[in-house]
Amino acid sequence: MKRIFFLILISALLMCNGCNIFKENIISTEIDKTEQDTTDSKYQTLDTDLLDREFLEVGGIELLELGMNEYLSRYTSSEGTFTISGADATNDFPEELVTMTEILLHDSCNGDREELEKAYEKLANTFGAVKYSMNIEELYLLFPKLLDVEEQSANLEDVYRMLPEIYLVPQHLINIFRISGSNGQEQYIFEYGTGGSNGGVCVSVNDYIDGEFVLVSKFETQNEGMGRVIKYENSYYYTYLSCNYNLKEYDGVRLHKLDSQPETQNLLIRYLPKEYTRRQLYFNANATSEIGESIEDYLEKTGAEFMTAQYLDYGKGTVDEYYGDEEKAEKVLETGEAVYMADIANCGLPIYMSKSEYEPSNMSTAEYLKIRFYYFNPEEYVFVKMENLSMEEYEPGIRLMQLWVKEFEDSIYTFRVYHVSDYSYLLNIIKLDEDKVTHIATYALLPEKEFVLIEGEVVNLGM
Repeated sequence: MKRIFFLILISALLMCNGCNIFKENIISTEIDKTEQDTTDSKYQTLDTDLLDREFLEVGGIELLELGMNEYLSRYTSSEGTFTISGADATNDFPEELVTMTEILLHDSCNGDREELEKAYEKLANTFGAVKYSMNIEELYLLFPKLLDVEEQSANLEDVYRMLPEIYLVPQHLINIFRISGSNGQEQYIFEYGTGGSNGGVCVSVNDYIDGEFVLVSKFETQNEGMGRVIKYENSYYYTYLSCNYNLKEYDGVRLHKLDSQPETQNLLIRYLPKEYTRRQLYFNANATSEIGESIEDYLEKTGAEFMTAQYLDYGKGTVDEYYGDEEKAEKVLETGEAVYMADIANCGLPIYMSKSEYEPSNMSTAEYLKIRFYYFNPEEYVFVKMENLSMEEYEPGIRLMQLWVKEFEDSIYTFRVYHVSDYSYLLNIIKLDEDKVTHIATYALLPEKEFVLIEGEVVNLGM
């Protein structure tokens, strides 16, 4: 009897303990769910356009203008304040012609496209560009069948569109130039596009024999319709404004000597950054002096790295993504792509990011940083993309080029580099506290430039 009672007692105790364990499990699950709900709510709060808001609202348009005005005053000056290479690369390109081109670039190649185009036209006209570019009256004389068209146009573009329908001339004509050949006969230079979106322009030199165009030579270029034919001393040159294809910024002039081998008889004169200097435009008066000193010390130590051609476009190739205190995560995206994590919003939650530099494949877009943000959902064991915080779409104008984070005094600060114009950049530093943005500092990154001369480079666009 005692034994039976003892067994009943033990069973009752076990049942009671089981109830407590079950209750504890319920409470633990409820706590976990509450914590997860709070975490999810925070992530939803952060999934806004925190980093994609018009940065001028943070930096101030007047600060940008201040930096750019200084830039223009530094780089628009008299001939005596900079080093002219005056390089006579070969006898094909006389020293005076090279020097005048370099002065043009020095005085006008500062991000103002309209100013540079006007200065370039003025220089080209000094060497007879207007005289060699055929006007409508001359085209009607050379191509008399145009007179048979029912509606004769007084617009050059319309005439160029009609010509291939009547004569054996290239499609997509941009310009026709006329010069005197070495044998005294007239030669015609056809400048025409390829119909593609990469800015490719073909140039063909043709003799005119018995009413027919006979091809003498042909070469490819990449320009935006600024091709001109000029004459210096006794030689003709086809010239155009050259641009950095990735940034879509003019940075040079290319000259093709219209001789026996114009494809290789060419000289590219570029005005490119040699190094960068940093100038502070703004610092938040409410930030502590310790933060200011920490940021200055950090920039002094790392500026030599992030302001190099590896991370800023110097016109010398593609750039890499810059990383600061972001930590590479052990987990990867479903695609296998690595992600980096940091508490960028200073709220105790890790945010994951993947960064990649967009390289354009057409003339209508320019390079920029594509950045995607994620948080990790442990219940489903997947990364969830933060669509609104991410910045992936191309927008013309001032564009994000680099983004990284750095920790100072137990807080995370976000560093952003924007391309402004020409080869000038803006460094903007902010601090996020959940969805609050505090502007900390803004710097202008200004280039010290030098001339780079490249001779004989063949442009091959596969046309």
